[in-house]
Amino acid sequence: MKTITFFATVLLITFSLVSVAQIEIYQGVDPVELVEMIAGPDVIFDNAQYIGADVARGSFSNGEYTGQVFNYGVFLTSGAGYIISGPNSSCSSGVNNGLPGDATLTGISGVTTYDAALLQFDIIVPADTFRLNYIFGSEEYNDYVGSTFNDVFAILISGANPAGGFYSNFNIATLPGQPEEIVSINNVNNGYAPCNVVPTGPCTNCEFFADNTNGSYLEYDGLTTPLTAWAPVIPNEPYHIKIAIADAGDHIFDSGLFIEGYCSSDF
Repeated sequence: MKTITFFATVLLITFSLVSVAQIEIYQGVDPVELVEMIAGPDVIFDNAQYIGADVARGSFSNGEYTGQVFNYGVFLTSGAGYIISGPNSSCSSGVNNGLPGDATLTGISGVTTYDAALLQFDIIVPADTFRLNYIFGSEEYNDYVGSTFNDVFAILISGANPAGGFYSNFNIATLPGQPEEIVSINNVNNGYAPCNVVPTGPCTNCEFFADNTNGSYLEYDGLTTPLTAWAPVIPNEPYHIKIAIADAGDHIFDSGLFIEGYCSSDF
């Protein structure tokens, strides 16, 4: 059973700057602006839509200050953006937005999901590969490694597969060299450890894990290293992208997804 040391239900906040002198978090940014930040020039997009709490979406800057996330980009969380900024003063920070989960994420995780945040859009890419760089972080590290409480995210693509057939909500957020393995707490960690204790193994793909126990700049107890979601595409053909994250098993601890902004090159 989870215990809660920080738990809140919040009002919707728009364009709020909630951190000073380190990573800067802006909540409630318009979905069109979020897609613009990650798409870059020469990429045509349309139908940018967001489903979820306003506090669960936004942008960030000055991320290089943390040494753990990109310089700037877009975030989605299963709770609230204001949780993100450190120091890491709790092992159980979270916000219950009282919202439903997402059927696709429930299917991926195998448990009921809650508080889903979804950013989706149509896109035409002039190249033969679609790519997004991302980092996943969570308050469910490290004391829920190996449990059923594994918050879930996905980066999904739909459209023509150059190899034949059709991508249909095909998840491209998988482990490098292991296309069948999703990126998750149970798949990327350095073992279980109690609150405020640095984990020491056993390693599960821990080359992709960055511990943040008692960290100074981010609240999340652990994060992945920078990873790339990618898929071959047919140049100048339309595709649909859905980026989603949700609590799994309960509404409680937060997890967050950081998507690198175009031309951010700190990693």
